[in-house]
Amino acid sequence: MEILYIVQIFFYLTVSFAIIFASVMVGMVCYKILSTVKRAKEIIGNIEDASNNLIGRVNGIIDTFSLPAIISFIKSKTGGRKKGKKVDNEKNNKSE
Repeated sequence: MEILYIVQIFFYLTVSFAIIFASVMVGMVCYKILSTVKRAKEIIGNIEDASNNLIGRVNGIIDTFSLPAIISFIKSKTGGRKKGKKVDNEKNNKSE
């Protein structure tokens, strides 16, 4: 009978250690999952910041190449010709 008590105590100790070990392993897995989720959240925040910066840059480029900017660029390249200058040239041609 005494051997049954020893075996029963050994069984309870083994099961207790197994439960403790399983609990520690579950805790470690939960910690790793939470740290991974936290890191993923940081990465998503960085991607969001980068996309906001990119949107700002693209909007800046669009504003730079907008129609009024292109027109003013073309006018500056053509020497700023205006209707008034053509009229002056016509007056000079008539006086000759």
